[in-house]
Amino acid sequence: MRKILSVFFLFHRFEYRRENNLLIIFFKEAHRINYGDFS
Repeated sequence: MRKILSVFFLFHRFEYRRENNLLIIFFKEAHRINYGDFS
């Protein structure tokens, strides 16, 4: 699970400047889905 979250964090940081709000929303959704799948 840590590897998956790291990928999302890196992706989020990389895209942060370009698509601020959209990526934050996407990141939160993906984060929630990951918790649903892995916990």
